[in-house]
Amino acid sequence: MANTIDTFLALLLPAVVLLHLVAAPYTKVEESFNIQAVHDILVYGLPGPFSQDASDYIRTYYDHASFPGAVPRTFVGAAVLSGLARPFVRFLSSPAHVQLLVRGILGLFNAVTLVRFRAAVDVAYGKTAGRFYLLFIASQFHLVFYASRTLPNILALPLTTEALRAFLLSLSTSPKLRPSSRRRRLSLYLLAASAILFRAELALLLVTTAVTYFLFARLSLRSELLPALIASSLIALPLTLGLDTLLWLPRLPSTLTPPWITTWSLPLWPELQGFLFNFISGHSSDWGTSSWHWYFTSALPRLLLNPLLYTLCIPLSTSLPAQRRTTIALLSPSLAFAALYSFLPHKEARFILYILPALTAAAAGGASYIFTRRSKSLIYRLSSLALLHSIPLSFLASSTLLSISAHNYPGGHALSSLHTLIPATVGPTLLDAEKGSGSQVRIHLSNLALQTGVTRFQELHRSRSSSSCSSSSSSSSSSSSTPVSVGDAGVWEYDKSDSPAQLLDPVWWEGFDYAIIENPQLAIGPWHVIASVEGYKGVGLRVPGSEGQRPGEEERAVLWPLVLLPRQWRGNGVERALAGLVGRLGGVWPHVRLGTRLYVLRRGEMPV
Repeated sequence: MANTIDTFLALLLPAVVLLHLVAAPYTKVEESFNIQAVHDILVYGLPGPFSQDASDYIRTYYDHASFPGAVPRTFVGAAVLSGLARPFVRFLSSPAHVQLLVRGILGLFNAVTLVRFRAAVDVAYGKTAGRFYLLFIASQFHLVFYASRTLPNILALPLTTEALRAFLLSLSTSPKLRPSSRRRRLSLYLLAASAILFRAELALLLVTTAVTYFLFARLSLRSELLPALIASSLIALPLTLGLDTLLWLPRLPSTLTPPWITTWSLPLWPELQGFLFNFISGHSSDWGTSSWHWYFTSALPRLLLNPLLYTLCIPLSTSLPAQRRTTIALLSPSLAFAALYSFLPHKEARFILYILPALTAAAAGGASYIFTRRSKSLIYRLSSLALLHSIPLSFLASSTLLSISAHNYPGGHALSSLHTLIPATVGPTLLDAEKGSGSQVRIHLSNLALQTGVTRFQELHRSRSSSSCSSSSSSSSSSSSTPVSVGDAGVWEYDKSDSPAQLLDPVWWEGFDYAIIENPQLAIGPWHVIASVEGYKGVGLRVPGSEGQRPGEEERAVLWPLVLLPRQWRGNGVERALAGLVGRLGGVWPHVRLGTRLYVLRRGEMPV
């Protein structure tokens, strides 16, 4: 029975990660660099480092040549993901499925490392704690939701989780033993490598971990810390310098290039560039600022989700004589990392995802202590019941957050709607009498569409040959449109321009056949709506339309718990019954507000 439970829990976390991936298959702008890079490496490959036309090749085919972003990012994670996905691509029927495959691989890697961390929890706190850890982790929305997203933080997460596993195992054995020393070196090596490759701020976690080792395990500077730092530098630095110099310097924005750098003389280290831009120059504040205590008073309670973890279980674990030393040592580097990172004004919850396994493990230790003593007193019995009931409630809350978040990607849904309405096998050009087969069809994508789900994987029938045959129109590094072959239907070109002057030019609008935009009135000339896409507008308790309130013109309320179900599963009868109950309660009921975010337009008058 015990083995069955452990197997179920080990499979639960990967299953939950994949469920979140399928429920929200599209990406946001923060993920765009890596997902576009994976696409470009898969489709176009890497240019030869000594090829004379490598720069032209990158400018012609790679997305970052047109949209470099504020700072360069490493291609190392994208190269690894594309290499892992390549053997399976041939078995998939569409590029959109390849995107799911890539994200699924990343999600499973993170799920596996989180499950592997359970072994360290078993050693430190016992098998019951390991089971609580897996249940707590699987019911935390943010970690499983982000686990498959191609953010630099998430690409680093498998390394930091493995480092944390080695850290906790080293704390659970005598510091004088050889396995303990080997684990200390491994944890420091992985943290250093993740800081070099993916997120420079992880150097803070490296420092706090090393200090904790000095205090609790007598870390050796000569035989442990220095070898770890040297090994990580010798492996990770050449990897990022070689690959990123090849792919970035041909398109490195001049504003990011120090005057002493030339495109032929100095390798590029993206994380150093990002550190100088965000930390030293302070540009991270351009994306907003939060109070110094935000990570502790807002982010961590939301990330942990279950309030019993930080109000009962963690405090208990730090106070128990049998767990105190392990828990304090486990939490010290993570909490110190969050405290030091709080000095940076710009804050996001995903910036501290790395510390969730440590906090959850400590909470699992406290939960295990309560649960194993449930028969000894009433307080333990009541606390155990509260813990056991809090887990399904956390899953329910996580499911609600997932259903809300799934409506945050109108761009992806809008492009998918366009492809469904105009199948590539028919071709929109064939619907226009004045156009013949093989002509070019142009689609304008607004900024909101690009930020909420549109990627190169979503573009129909992208192929190397199609881009090659149209390279004359896209080889410029400033080009913002992407031609894509659709067989007999000709070529579809996805335009991503956002120039205010062009958007006000009637002649410019005449060059498009379709548009996906926020407001149909912004399209100049004869256009008509062929589809609209809803998106998340907020949550509330007072249902619009109740007690004299009128809903927004293009807004509707989806009542809880119907929001947890796909729209086709809700059924008019169930909705009417629940609406009747809400009416008797005076219109007060938790709900999600959805409103039209994007419109799919076709040029021409509305057909009669």
